[in-house]
Amino acid sequence: MGDPQEKVLRVGTLTVIGTLDPHRAHDFTSHLVISQVFESPYVRVDGRREPNLVVGPPARRDPNSFELQLRPELKFSDGSPVTYEDFAASIKPAVSPHGIETIALKDRLLLQARAWPHRLEDLLSTVGAKVAKRSGAGAIGTGPFAIAEASSRGVRLVRNLHARRQPRIDAIEIRWYLPSADGRPDALVTALESGEVDFTVSLSRDDIGELHRVRKLFHPGMGTAFIALNTSKPHFSKVETRRAFALAIDRYRLTELCYSNPAAFVARSLLPPGLGRGNDGLRHDPIAARAVLDRAGLPARLKMIRVWGPRPYLARPDAVAAGIERQLQALGIVVDTIAAKDSEDYGALLALGDYDLVLGGWFADTPDPIDYLASTVGSAGILSSGQVPVAASNYAQWRDAEVDRLLVEAGAGASTRVFDEILARVASEVPLVPLMHGPRVIVHAWRVKGYDPGVSGLPDFATIDLQD
Repeated sequence: MGDPQEKVLRVGTLTVIGTLDPHRAHDFTSHLVISQVFESPYVRVDGRREPNLVVGPPARRDPNSFELQLRPELKFSDGSPVTYEDFAASIKPAVSPHGIETIALKDRLLLQARAWPHRLEDLLSTVGAKVAKRSGAGAIGTGPFAIAEASSRGVRLVRNLHARRQPRIDAIEIRWYLPSADGRPDALVTALESGEVDFTVSLSRDDIGELHRVRKLFHPGMGTAFIALNTSKPHFSKVETRRAFALAIDRYRLTELCYSNPAAFVARSLLPPGLGRGNDGLRHDPIAARAVLDRAGLPARLKMIRVWGPRPYLARPDAVAAGIERQLQALGIVVDTIAAKDSEDYGALLALGDYDLVLGGWFADTPDPIDYLASTVGSAGILSSGQVPVAASNYAQWRDAEVDRLLVEAGAGASTRVFDEILARVASEVPLVPLMHGPRVIVHAWRVKGYDPGVSGLPDFATIDLQD
């Protein structure tokens, strides 16, 4: 029996957590937990990068290297100090794709590279730079909560007594309520209405219309659902074929499968509304599409991998996948859909690269559009065998030197013009087809106090208090 005086926040999700490894997690639900347990060396505050686990900005040692120092009081949740070996191993997934080597010294961390197109503070404030210590039971972090239990029913987090930032509540219990056979989130909706669940960010706007005993918050979406075209395949290596494929897709009808008001959520840009605006100019034109696709040399059947369950940007992946199949069947294109079993299976299928299409998307880990675009269309976001999937969502395997150059320019503080140029390049080259944006929908019990949805895409449960 738990302590009746213990303050426990009960969180509901629609999908099972695939992994709690901060460098392998590839899904929204896992990151919801991981963000409470693990921290990055820098944090983003109003567009700035502020030191979090380190002391001050990186110190330049010579033209090819920087040094970083950890806060001396820093400890993991088991009370052990954070070592430079832990630090070096933890940030390697975030920096190695950019040609940066990490070297742990006795009293500092040395980072070396031939060139520095990216600011270290930018790379080390991402979700891929979470600091962790490996143990037989998994990984532990420095965040306000620690993983106490993980089972087939859910995850329990407890207060990390060694954290620099102490939460207002004692524990968090995350439970998953899988959708019904028809894809509807009936179990989670019932749990919210009955008071069994205090908090969720997993439901869509249409799901919560009948809820009355909770608070509902709506904010611009931080995620976009899209169809990625595998540009490493010969038949999708030509932009004319990719553009024709995009014209074959009726985004409005697919969005209609998830929302009663599809016009409000159909995507015209890769960036979700919470990060920016754009218009790719793509219009549904099956006649023009057929004229090109008939001579494009597409295989008789295309293989599509789809995300395993509901996402904040894609409430009905099963229905949307079937809709895509129907739309392409009308043009004589047969699509065989493989539904990933879970996030681990999804990552494994993507890493193999044996697919033509991916029905998925991305939810922003940070409020920075640079991160979003780098993950989805930057070369460093290509997931290959052996690479960590935490921030790799360039499922199109698209390498474009101009986009990579613009991303570096954006990271150096260029104007918003650079974002427009990146989006224009994506619209022109069509490595993916944006489908729909999911609004940020937060539902919580009235006893939940202190939650600020404007701080970040993922909730910070350490700021929440409970008042019965």
